[in-house]
Amino acid sequence: MCKQCCKERDAAYKAHDPEKVLEQKRAYRRREAEKREKEKQAIGERVFPPEKECKQCGRVLDRSTKDFHQSPKNADKLKSICKQCCKENAESYKAEDPQRWREQKQHYNRKIAQKRQEEKEARGEILPPDKKRCAKCQRVFDRTPSFFHHTPTSSSLDGLTSRCKECRSEEQTTDRGKLRKEMKAKGLKRCTGECRRWLPMTTEYFHAKRMPHRPNTVPLVSTCKECANKKNKENPWSRRNPERSRQIHRRYEERHKEWLKERAKVYRVRYRDHRLAHTRNYRALKRLAEGTHTKEDIFHLFTAQRGKCYYCGKKLTPPGKGKKQGHQRSYQVDHIVPLSRGGRNDRDNLVLACPPCNESKGGRLLCEWIKGGRLL
Repeated sequence: MCKQCCKERDAAYKAHDPEKVLEQKRAYRRREAEKREKEKQAIGERVFPPEKECKQCGRVLDRSTKDFHQSPKNADKLKSICKQCCKENAESYKAEDPQRWREQKQHYNRKIAQKRQEEKEARGEILPPDKKRCAKCQRVFDRTPSFFHHTPTSSSLDGLTSRCKECRSEEQTTDRGKLRKEMKAKGLKRCTGECRRWLPMTTEYFHAKRMPHRPNTVPLVSTCKECANKKNKENPWSRRNPERSRQIHRRYEERHKEWLKERAKVYRVRYRDHRLAHTRNYRALKRLAEGTHTKEDIFHLFTAQRGKCYYCGKKLTPPGKGKKQGHQRSYQVDHIVPLSRGGRNDRDNLVLACPPCNESKGGRLLCEWIKGGRLL
């Protein structure tokens, strides 16, 4: 059978009896561990049992990096507590003193970076600034456009691709490279997230990448907006780092105070009807009223009332066309049965009225108001 048929058969067998499959995997791992022990005994190395007990939770798990983190201090090169206990300890320590935990993590990352830098220097991998290594073939070339393509979407400071021209030409000769080239000519870009779709190469589908060193270019990120928002919803960075997120927001507001004010003004003018509908829904929710409405419902009411006040028949300015002369607003949304009397907040209980009629009616029913009940 081919690989695909074997894969389908294994998936069907696993779905039919998952416990039996798990037992067979464990038995296979035990046999492999015994085989490795015999080989080590023949060589003369120290042999450890295939299972190991966690000193914190007391569970007996496989002696492998699947259940235990590596540790060069112990004889078996594994930690004495399992990965789950290590994770619980780290979360509790982070909750007790997040500032100290962050400092220790930064210190650990600096040590790891320094160690890698020393290893690269020992191997002679540190290159001078005028040289660059190809990410695919690992060859060293001059950092010039004669060996690397120039691209405005590159995130590197030099504006050159990470792979040399030869490697990129080899990729373009393959079927995958040809497909990418054809789609790019059509103005399409493939999402590297979960959807893997070909979408138009515009900011409508992809977020723009910030590149302060290249202000004249507008490159796009690799994942589409839908996948990026989904990933951020499941485990947002701001939830994992609340204090750091607040500091960044405060700093951003201080730097762009005037620009944010101008943007708020533009938003209030452009999305005025949407904002007013949201405000009305919020006020009704505070009064525990049922139902909601949108700006489309207000447009429908304006068409149904032929652009006139529901009570006096005065002509109203259409929604979104600005303010009417002589009044603060061109129209006001009135609840036929007021919210204070148990009225709903949906379209069936709403009408458009001029400000004098709405203010005159107030919180009264139509039978309690002298002008009430007039129909168009």
